[in-house]
Amino acid sequence: MDFEKVLEMVGKFGRYQKGICVLLSIPMFVGVAAIFIQVFIAGKSDHWCKITAWENDNCDGMGLSTAECAELKKSLSVPVKKETDGEVEYEKCLKYDVDGINLKTAADMYNNDNGSYTLETISCNEGWEFDTKNFPSTIIMEFELVCGKAYLTNIAQSVFFVGFMVGSVVPGLAADM
Repeated sequence: MDFEKVLEMVGKFGRYQKGICVLLSIPMFVGVAAIFIQVFIAGKSDHWCKITAWENDNCDGMGLSTAECAELKKSLSVPVKKETDGEVEYEKCLKYDVDGINLKTAADMYNNDNGSYTLETISCNEGWEFDTKNFPSTIIMEFELVCGKAYLTNIAQSVFFVGFMVGSVVPGLAADM
C-alpha cells in the first residue's frame, strides 16, 4: 500500500495532530530548563575577602549609612587591583592583614597614610563576601567557589552533562533489551 493513499485515507496533518505534537513537546521544556539553569545557579558576582572581626562593627560614630559602612569596610580591608576611568577594581583573593585592628583604627591609619596602607597583603583566610545585586544566592556564593576553587563550577557543569549524556543513552539501550 502506498503511504500517500494511507495518509489521504487517515487524514492530513490537521488540528488533532498539531495538538498532539504540542502536548508531546511540553516535557522537552523541562530538559531545556535543566540545561539553562546553570546560568542562574552558578552566576558570577563580585566578591572580596571577608573580615570577620569587623562584621559587628558599625559606622554610627562616623555618621555613615549601612551601605557606606560596607563600602568603607571593603576599601579598608581589600587592596585595589587597578583604577581606570575612575572605576576602582578590588583584589578578589587578597586582603590587608588587619588582624587585631578594629575598624576605627584602620580608618584612622588609612586617613593618616593619605589613602594608602603600609600593611602586608595576605590570602583570604576567613571566607568571602559577595555582591548580591544581580543574584541573591548562587552555588558560587553558597560553597565559596572562587579563587582557588573557581574551577569546581566548570567541573559541576561537566559532571551534569556527562550525566545527561549517560541518561540519554542508557534508558534507550535498556528499553531494547
